[in-house]
Amino acid sequence: MAKTKLWTALSLLAVLLCNADGFLQQSASVFRTNSLERTISRTIETSSASAITVIQSIPTTLGIQSHRFRSPTALSDNKSGDEYNITEDDRDDDVCKEQDLELVADFRGRPAGVVMEDLNWRVHKLRLEEANTRRFLKAGPRFLPYEECRKWVQAWGNRWQSASEWENWIAAGEKRNSYIPSRPEEYFTRRGEWISWDHFLGVESSVEDVTDSDDQR
Repeated sequence: MAKTKLWTALSLLAVLLCNADGFLQQSASVFRTNSLERTISRTIETSSASAITVIQSIPTTLGIQSHRFRSPTALSDNKSGDEYNITEDDRDDDVCKEQDLELVADFRGRPAGVVMEDLNWRVHKLRLEEANTRRFLKAGPRFLPYEECRKWVQAWGNRWQSASEWENWIAAGEKRNSYIPSRPEEYFTRRGEWISWDHFLGVESSVEDVTDSDDQR
């Protein structure tokens, strides 16, 4: 009976020792994990602090004071309500940039906006000149004056003896001079210059010459 109790006690002790060993191993693993995480976290914080220090030292190294290189902490601690707290140097930089842009845009020394206004003015001028040219062509005479047309007709050497011959010639499409009207009676009557077909074709002078020669005989 005593041996049985002793054996039972030893078995329980062995079980407890096994459980204790597993617990210790698990605790050690957790401890190592937490230590590693803390180490990594400290490393990240140290690297971030070093990076921020390097970034903040860049403007000082270059001799520049600008809000662009300020840390997030400095921006969050700004209690004056000014988001960036722009300095005089920043204002001077902005003025220089504006002047550079103005010089590039107005390389001829003209005020801002004159380039586009000058271009618009030139386009408007060209359109106005084109409109005036069209108006002049429409208002001006399209055909030659009556006497000039009459001289041109008579230069053909009595090519036409009547209005019907002229109209047949026009219908055949043989007229090549665009300054001579195809219907001279209608055109020159409208202008108040028409006399007669005989006078226009030069037939009247031929009849008068024949009459004068008969009288002399």
